[in-house]
Parts: sequence; C-alpha cells; structure tokens
Amino acid sequence: MASAVALAIASGGTAFAQENNQGFGDIVVTANKREQSLQKVPIAISAFDETAVRAARIENFRDVVLRIPNFYADSVSRTQTSIAMRGAGSLEDSPGSDQAVALFVDEVYVGENSGLDFDFFDVERIEVLRGPQGTLFGRNVMGGAVSIITRKPTTDTTATLEGTFGRFNQIDVRGMLGGALISDTVMGQIAFSSKNSDGYARNEVTGNRLERDNTQSVRGKLRFHPSEDFDANLSVNYMRDKSKGIARKLYGDVPAALNAPDQLDVTQQDMDGGYDRKAYGATLRLDYKLPIGTITSISAYRYGLHRTNVDLDGTPLEIAEFKLQQNRVKQLSQELRLGGTAGDLDYVLGVYYLNVKLRRNEFLTVEGYPGSLFDEIAPGGTVAPEGRGQYINTESYAGFGQFTWHVSDRLRLTGGARYSWEKKSGQTYCLQDGILCSAYLLDVSDHWSALTPKATIDFDVADGIMAYATVARGFKGGGFASDFPDAESARAGGSFDPEFAWSYEAGIKARWFDNHLQTNVTAYRVDYSDLQVRQINGPFTIVGNAGKSQVKGVELEIVARPFAGVEIFGNYAYTDGKYKSLVLEDADYSGNRLILTPKNSFTVGGSYTMEFDADSSLTLRGDVLYKSKSYLDVSNDDLLTAKYDGVVNLSASYLFGGGKWEVSLFGKNVTGVRTPSTAQDYSVFFLSGDDLAAGKRVIATSYNRPTTYGVTLRWKY
Repeated sequence: MASAVALAIASGGTAFAQENNQGFGDIVVTANKREQSLQKVPIAISAFDETAVRAARIENFRDVVLRIPNFYADSVSRTQTSIAMRGAGSLEDSPGSDQAVALFVDEVYVGENSGLDFDFFDVERIEVLRGPQGTLFGRNVMGGAVSIITRKPTTDTTATLEGTFGRFNQIDVRGMLGGALISDTVMGQIAFSSKNSDGYARNEVTGNRLERDNTQSVRGKLRFHPSEDFDANLSVNYMRDKSKGIARKLYGDVPAALNAPDQLDVTQQDMDGGYDRKAYGATLRLDYKLPIGTITSISAYRYGLHRTNVDLDGTPLEIAEFKLQQNRVKQLSQELRLGGTAGDLDYVLGVYYLNVKLRRNEFLTVEGYPGSLFDEIAPGGTVAPEGRGQYINTESYAGFGQFTWHVSDRLRLTGGARYSWEKKSGQTYCLQDGILCSAYLLDVSDHWSALTPKATIDFDVADGIMAYATVARGFKGGGFASDFPDAESARAGGSFDPEFAWSYEAGIKARWFDNHLQTNVTAYRVDYSDLQVRQINGPFTIVGNAGKSQVKGVELEIVARPFAGVEIFGNYAYTDGKYKSLVLEDADYSGNRLILTPKNSFTVGGSYTMEFDADSSLTLRGDVLYKSKSYLDVSNDDLLTAKYDGVVNLSASYLFGGGKWEVSLFGKNVTGVRTPSTAQDYSVFFLSGDDLAAGKRVIATSYNRPTTYGVTLRWKY
C-alpha cells in the first residue's frame, strides 16, 4: 500500500488533474452522535448516501451485507436471520439471545432477528460501523452497527414516484410526497413502497411458485421547526408482508426414492410455506439547543407480529416442518443525551432505557424417513411435545459519555465509556394442542452488567490525511436457549454467559490529488471471551460459550475519479478468525475458523456518466462482489459452507433533460452465482446408522436469489 501511494505521489497526480473533473464531496455521518465528514471520523465506517443507495439498488438488509467487507448473514427465512461482522456472530436466535451486529433505524435499536428483513425506502443514508461500538450505540454492538437514516421533511415541496417491472413478474412501486404544511415551521412527508413478484422457484408437489413477494410499507413524518433552537420530528411506520413460498432443498446422499430434482429452483415440498407479518412503530425525536449544547430526546415504540411456516426438509414427506413459528415483539426505548462543544472539548453525555417483550411459539413436526436412525429412535415418529416456546422480558439501562479534546489543530484525543445493566426474565416452555403442556415449564432469570470503555487518538498527518488508533471493549449480555424437545434437555440447556471483546484498531483515511483519490486502510485485532455459539445437528441443538476466540484482519477501501464522469471504487477485507478454545458436548472445535467469516472478500466496480445537451445524461454502472468460503457451522464441515464467487451487478440509467424523468435498466447477479444462504445437517432424519457410520450425509439448505433484471421509470418533482 505504501509503495502504491508513493508511486502516485511521484507521478505528480497528472492522471487526476483533468479539467472539469469534479472531486469528492463530503458524506456527512453521525457515527459520533454529531454531524461530521466521513473522512474525519476515526472509525472504520462505510457509508452510502441516497444517490449511492439508489444506484446500487440497495433495497434490503441482504444487499447491505453483500457490499460490506467482513459482513455476513445466515438466513433460514426472513424471520430467522443471523448476522456477523469481524467474526462476531452466532446462529443462536431464541428470544433469550441477541444479535452481535445491531441495526438502528433513525437511531432506534432493532434487536430481534425476525424484524431485520424489511424494505429499505425513503433512505437518506446508510452507515455501517465495523467493530465494537458500545459507547454511543444502544446495546450489544459487539461486531458493529448498521445505522439507517431516513429523510426528514423540508419546506421544499418534493415528490418522487417510481415503478419497476422485472423478471419473475416483479412489479414494485415507490413514492414520496413532502413539503411545508400550515407554514414554513410545520412540514410533512409520506412515503410508501409496494413490492410484488411471482417468485423464482417452483414446487412440483403443489404446482405453486415459491419465493413470491407481497410486501407493502408506508412511513409518515411530521416536523415542527419553529426556530434554529428547536426541532421536533414524529415518524410513524407500518409494514405488511404476506409473501408466499419458502424454497428448501436437499443435497448429498439423498435417498433415491425421494427423486430430488437437480434444478436449484425446483423443489418437491408438501408445504409451500410463507409469511404473515405486520409491524408498526412510532418515533418522536426532540432537539433543543441550549447555551451549553443540544439536548436530544428519542422516544420510540415498536410492535411486530411475525408468523412463518416452512417445510424445513424440502421433501414431499413431513420430516421436519414448522407448521407455525410466531414471534411477537413489543419494544419501548428512550434515549436522552446532551451534546456540544466547550472550548477545545466536544462532548456527548446520555442515558438509555430499553424494554423488550419477545415471545416465540413454534409448532413443529419431526419424523424420520423409513429406515433412518431417527425413525429407529422414535418409530412412527413425531417427537413430543409438538410445540415449544419462550417468553423473555428484557430490561436494559445504560449511562454513557464521550469526550474529544482538540489538543491542537491536528491532534485529537477521545475517551468514553458506557455502563450497561440488563436483566432478562421469563419462561421456557412446551406446548401441546396449542396450550402449555406438563413436560416442562421453566422459569428463567438472570442479570448482567459491564463497563465498556473506548480510547482513540487521531492525528492529521497532512491536509486530507488522518491517522488514528482505537482500543475499545465490547459486551453482549447472556441469555437463555430454547428449541428443546424434552424436559431433560431444557433443564440442561440452562443459560449461556455474556460475551466480551477487546478491540484494537488503527487506520489511515486519506484523500489525494485535489480530492480525486480516496484511500481508507484499517488493521485490527479483536480478542473475544465467551463468544456465544450454537450448533444444529438434525433435531439436536447445542448452545454454549467459546472460551477464547480471536479475529484479526485488514480492510481497504478505495474510490477514484481519474477523469470527468468516471468513478472507480473497491473494497477488500482479509479476515483471520479462529476459536482458540471451544468444546461443545465433549466435541473439541478449538482451532476451527469462526462461522460466517470469509477469509477474503471484496467489491470492485465503477461508473461512467456521459453528459448531453439540456442537462440529460447517461450513466453506466457495474460491480463485482466476492466472498470466499464461509463456514456455516462451528464444526467447519465442508458440506456446510457458502461462497459468493463473483456476483456481477449492472445498470444503465438515462436522465432526461430537465432532470424530472429517469429510466434505468438493471441486472442483479447477472452471472447467476448460487450459494447456500443457510445449511443444516439433516442426515439423522434420512440415513440409517450404517450409512452415517460410512460417512454419508444429507444437507438441507436454501439458496440465494438467481439472476434478476428489469426496468425502472422514475419521476421527480
């Protein structure tokens, strides 16, 4: 890297000195709870502004995951998504657990995985912070944070309307209307999104299409801004998802009598599966400027009811099926903080409260294929109880503060800490005929606390070049496992401990050649203690803590504008993560690689814009995404892996004169790369003991989406 920079300096920058070649503008982010230029924030952060979100067609959480180094997701369904960043992640998704990477929408924490998959629309900016962010962000931010900022109403009357028609009869409609209402001090805005498609997979048993989309969302905002000293923003949102069909496949040594189709998108399921989800919420943000700083209050309520049914085994038989998985969440949160500047000192002080009531009920069928080991264990075989569930009430309190001292015009020192205390209590239980059964009903309760400090030094080496180093501690509370088939395993499962991390990070953010080349480099190491892990093997679920784990790596982001109308971008991450100590049920996995952690990942691409008369233009854009092999299980089984081996996305957009109309042609995953989005070992359900002893295997999986393409027509006022 140093030689490349030296070569660029030696060249005198002539390649970047083209006349009328506009350099980079500043992307303003709020990672430190105040507005700053992205290049001035001493944090490893990737940001997409509104233009980038639209150009890259970032429409949901999965699109963000693909485009960020060190970010990965395992998704059984929209309501069962596990995410990881820099090695921090777990497949455990019970109500008594938490995600290691946190999602925030307008600074409101979204913790449960059943609520992660929603339509991104009316987005002003997406910020992805890598590494522990436990000082200023909500809770449980071990691996990183994804912060989605939606647009605020303004006094300007604005409107957009766009429609998309694409492969698989995709029909999407989005729109927004906003502006001043009663006067220039009161503004309003409403945005909506409707996504529909016939689905890319087909079920030969029912004759229906699978992976169909049918989602509607709306967000309304009201803003009262009577003076520069006071700003009140009320936001309400609603989402309804009635999408149908969840495709599951088997591969490996599948019994010949099942005649499993070879095509990835053709299944033989006795049940199509699908979703019945609704969610709504409200957020009230108040900002009041005082002589000592700005007081910010963020009050939020969220409700979600997510029902899913899925044929887990993907066969015409009732081997493993969720007849119903229902998640009901009620969340109330309040943050109050004071931020400002006193002389050479920037500061943020605050308190935080969160209450989450989450209940999950699961009604499932578990049987064995005739002659399988499971059929021998449970002949005829539905395992009792038929249902199981968990209710957890989480209360979290925190106080936090962060101070940045501007020692000189070039040197800054930052120190901060957060003290968190949280309690989880509730019940783990079984269900029979839809009501509580006598097999087990366990009361669970525990509490944890932690101090998570952070210290940073950053220095302007030269104009446009900043170097920084950070040490920070991360914390994620303990919890309680669920998914137990009987009382004995439920009592033995018990609770799992909280996990901690110490992160050490150094980086350089630089702009060269009059803002025509930007290079951001980060090197880091994270030492984890008691990393929470989960292993699934057929009907058996094992949850525990890894004693010690470590991940280290390098991240590189480059953007260049060498000529007028040309932008070239790329990011790369090298990640080396291992369980230094991990034993589950007497199986020693020490030395294995961390799950959901590809060793190499990158995105490279570019765009070219040609300007014409009357302010019309044509923009061509393309990118290639790659993530090397990632293990989906702590055993590091080569049959339980995923790899994104060169996903190519292309688009061409023509902006008509006047700037009101735009038409775009797009193709996503045009190379047709297919890889498991999740995978579980279901061998015990389909194979005999002798087959298992001989090393035969059957894996149940879902795959990522195939090639999609279409056209979008957009109008803007």
